[in-house]
Amino acid sequence: MGSHKTTKGASSSTQKASGSNTSVQHHVKRRKPGVQDDVPGVQKIKAALRQTKRLLAKENLAADVRVTTERRLKSLEGDLARAELARTERTMAVRYHKVKFFERQKVLRKITRSKRMLESGVDAENEKLSKTKSKALEADLRERRIDLNYILHYPKTSKYISLFPPSANTEGEGSEPEEEEESQQEPIEKDETDITSKKRQELREAIQEAMDAGKISVQPEVDLVDRAGSGSLVHAASTEKPELKEPSGGKKHSKSKPRAPTINEDGFFDMSVD
Repeated sequence: MGSHKTTKGASSSTQKASGSNTSVQHHVKRRKPGVQDDVPGVQKIKAALRQTKRLLAKENLAADVRVTTERRLKSLEGDLARAELARTERTMAVRYHKVKFFERQKVLRKITRSKRMLESGVDAENEKLSKTKSKALEADLRERRIDLNYILHYPKTSKYISLFPPSANTEGEGSEPEEEEESQQEPIEKDETDITSKKRQELREAIQEAMDAGKISVQPEVDLVDRAGSGSLVHAASTEKPELKEPSGGKKHSKSKPRAPTINEDGFFDMSVD
């Protein structure tokens, strides 16, 4: 009897310990995905680099081993550079994803409005377009297409310079919901205004030159529609980013965290976007 009780007690203790371990393991498995997912890869490469350098530091290392190790060192250095670049690109994509989404929506609406008036031959007041107004609309349409390409082809590793900075949102159509979202981005310091404006203009000029040279599309809105499989420009932009929803009724989706884009939308002058 005593032996049976002892065995039963040991079995019970084992089950409790097993249950405790299972609970701990289950807790460890719960891991929120995010930008830090890339960090272990970078750290692993750095550890391999340190180990390789320690091996090369040995004086009595065989010649053939030294040659092989030096090749491995160069390979690891290249892997590290690529891993750090990918991590930076992912960080920037997540950080500016929402701002770029709403700016793209705004630009697409303007493109749609201009194209509709040019095709119908009447303006917003239902009056026939004069030659002067038509030329002005065509020029504006050209500028909006440059804006759209600016958003789509912005350098992946650079801090995004908004097309519509907070200071500009107080003028004109400042009451629209998406512009309220845009105004939540980081404020621009007065000392940096001229610098950021200059960089923005330089990038727009580079985009314009690429469009003129045929490196990127002169009708980026058409490519967005073709990829999304829809006849609506705004729907095309929404389809590309299903995890983001345009706010309705003043409600903000602050709890949802945007993930990195799955399309290569930010490749600077990347022909795959077009």
